[in-house]
Amino acid sequence: MRLFCCALLVALTGCELLDAKACTDISIPGIRVTVLDSLTGNPLNTGDVHVVVRDGTYADSTRATEAWLAYDRTGTYTVQVIAPGYRLWQRSNVRVRTEESGCHVETVDLLARLQP
Repeated sequence: MRLFCCALLVALTGCELLDAKACTDISIPGIRVTVLDSLTGNPLNTGDVHVVVRDGTYADSTRATEAWLAYDRTGTYTVQVIAPGYRLWQRSNVRVRTEESGCHVETVDLLARLQP
């Protein structure tokens, strides 16, 4: 009887139950920035690097040479990397979109090669 009820339920609702998405509770960074010295190709000292992302009034920042920011947030960002002794590195119109499943964002990877 239980099997019959399940078969009937699937028949009445179509295959939507079988195609249901299972989103996870993990947080995904919208933007990942790797910061390197343009001359040596080496990472800078983490304490000297300040990475900032902005989308309208929203802002997120960290001090890291491998910066993960804007968790689970779509938008169009301006990304800045500031470090003493280096020129300001900036990218505008960095678009973070929702992945195809609709569960999370697609992480945008950026490589910031800072020039002295």
